[in-house]
Amino acid sequence: MEHNIYTELVQELNKELEIAWKLSSAHPILAIEKVETLFHRAEELQYQKGKAWALLIKSRSAFMMSNMELANSSVNKAISMFQKDNEISSLAEAFLIKSAISLKQGSLDKALNAATKTLEIAKSCNDILLEARAENGLGEVLLKAGAVHESLEYLMQASSYLKKLENNFKQESSDIVFSEDEYSPADDEILNLHARLFYNLGNAFLSIGETNNAIEHFELALESTEQNQDNTLELLIYKGLSIAYRRNGNRSKAQDLLFHAIEFAQTLQQDLMLLELYLEQALILIEADIYPEAIETLSRVIAEGEKNRLLPLLSEAYRLRSLAYELMGDAAAALEDYKQFHKNQEAISGEQIAQSKRDAEIIFELERSKNEAEIYRLRIVELRQHKEELEQSNKRLHAVMEIGRVVTASLDLQEIARTVYESLSMLIDVSGFSLAQNDEAHNQIHFILFIEAGKLHEPFTITADSKESFAAYVIKNKELIKLDNIELEYKKYVEHVSLFGDRKTKSLIFAPFLIGGKVLGAISVQSMKERAYTDEDVELLRLVSNYIAIALENSQNHAELLRLNEALRAEKEALEQLTKKVSRLANHDGLTGLPNRLLLGELLDKAILRAARHETMVAVFFLDLDNFKPINDRFGHHTGDLVLIEVAHRFKNALRAMDVIARVGGDEFVALLTDLQDFESSIVVAEKLLNTLNDPIYIENMPCNLGVSIGIALFPKDGKQGDDLLRKADEAMYEIKRKNKNGYAFYQKK
Repeated sequence: MEHNIYTELVQELNKELEIAWKLSSAHPILAIEKVETLFHRAEELQYQKGKAWALLIKSRSAFMMSNMELANSSVNKAISMFQKDNEISSLAEAFLIKSAISLKQGSLDKALNAATKTLEIAKSCNDILLEARAENGLGEVLLKAGAVHESLEYLMQASSYLKKLENNFKQESSDIVFSEDEYSPADDEILNLHARLFYNLGNAFLSIGETNNAIEHFELALESTEQNQDNTLELLIYKGLSIAYRRNGNRSKAQDLLFHAIEFAQTLQQDLMLLELYLEQALILIEADIYPEAIETLSRVIAEGEKNRLLPLLSEAYRLRSLAYELMGDAAAALEDYKQFHKNQEAISGEQIAQSKRDAEIIFELERSKNEAEIYRLRIVELRQHKEELEQSNKRLHAVMEIGRVVTASLDLQEIARTVYESLSMLIDVSGFSLAQNDEAHNQIHFILFIEAGKLHEPFTITADSKESFAAYVIKNKELIKLDNIELEYKKYVEHVSLFGDRKTKSLIFAPFLIGGKVLGAISVQSMKERAYTDEDVELLRLVSNYIAIALENSQNHAELLRLNEALRAEKEALEQLTKKVSRLANHDGLTGLPNRLLLGELLDKAILRAARHETMVAVFFLDLDNFKPINDRFGHHTGDLVLIEVAHRFKNALRAMDVIARVGGDEFVALLTDLQDFESSIVVAEKLLNTLNDPIYIENMPCNLGVSIGIALFPKDGKQGDDLLRKADEAMYEIKRKNKNGYAFYQKK
């Protein structure tokens, strides 16, 4: 092929790859169909980079469709090809996608590793845009791991790079396009990074409970997506806004945003995003007490999550479905789902998150040494906050996250209270402190920790309707209060302030612990100074109270789980005992304890099958007692029952352990002999059974003689079905009865 023709074909292929790349986000199914053809064209042209990019586009499309297996295999092949051909910038793009896939599957260490490799490549190429995208990617991974403080460090760095790019964006944008002989996706990335950065910051604020700030940043992200038309990011933003409005109490707005996002995702065939939106929809349904629909929605998410091993989605779906079952009153289903939730949590947490954080801290220290002057200022680029406010906010944020990490991992309320007190003491004036738990069932408030003027008091309890307790007021009204001068302001809330005996306390903040509208308790900080606390201190206590509420709920849930486990264990044991008893009653004679007719039928069928396999014989003896009726008539049924018990005992002792004796009627028994090798063996047993009644049975010191008439049918000679053999043995027995009784006879065909 001539060089000019080859070059034109490659240029045309690169343009179509560019179109497919953009299509992979908005319409992934169409992109996959298109990229298959492009891959084969690149293969025909022996254009390795084109093949690798086709695989990368396929990976991105599969990721959007929640097909994680295809997404992983495709991106791994692309990475291998880019590494082989030393395509550095393309390799960075592949690692960014690898990071996103790993993040969605809950493999935080793999996600962090891929994002770190992108950053290393960007620094080696001195590519500011790529560095900004890598820093943003690292921030996103750490945010998912719950390391909000570390996440903000990387998001700040991405912001500073973005500001540098914005100054010469128009000049540089002409260079950030596809060249004529190769494909690169960088033409939209500055605008996309701008939107994604605001989105990540919105998520960071959402994770620490600052919903108003979260909404503001999500709105900024939404404005940015209107410029670059990133449908996937737009869906994520709508989801974030829905969560923020729901947590703010505006459920109607949250539902409208969520329904819009679901319809949009269905139109775009964004299967992965649909699963995340369904999770949020289920949560709204649960809060609205619509449990069956919530369970149906969550079951759909779980099915897809199990298929594609989407561990974070699975974990949350099981947790929410457990909650829905519990609220419906189905404790067994709730417990089973709660176990599945913990199983998935163990798979995505623990060492993975710990390792991810350690890796992130190492990278951060390396960056600190390279950019010490810039990093130490800890500034987030002009996001409507001054530098000093940001530093203070980050300090408090780190403290809050540390408090949250410790208290939510503990089930010991005393330990939780001490941890919170010690942590707050490093941030604000805490000369007085209290942490109380609301006992709604008993109308009491239990003070777990109470410190006044630095002195620790013993735990104590007050009534929840006390007129002298700020805690009682806060819990009853579900209201945070701040007093700058207690002596002047206390009458708004209490009649007296007797709890502050030395009267040195001048100002305080009291915050309730709220979860789902339920008050679990309250926390307070007190100072001996007037106006000791600022609005920032109020917000700090509000954030801390959220974590304590989670810890208290975890403690209560743990106690309830233990109670449910014990109840289920006891119920299981009782059921097993009942099952054994029912099985015994159903299959055995109540008087003699011998197998009854029902169990005999099962044993006979099994014996016939075994004999057919091993070519052995089965003998069925039908036994009817002779002279038993006179005993019943003379001595009564109770004595007759005792005689039957004795007869059953003698018959059983006359047989082998492997043989069976069953009682099938008033004075009728059936013996089942298995694995007989010859006809004569049954004669020996028949005579032994006759001999068992040679010795009389004594009744009221009087000897009573009994006999037994025995009819015998053999398998396979006389029949091959159990019922048939029983019938023929019965006929043989009646032949003996008619003749002289107390003997045995084999079935004779008439």
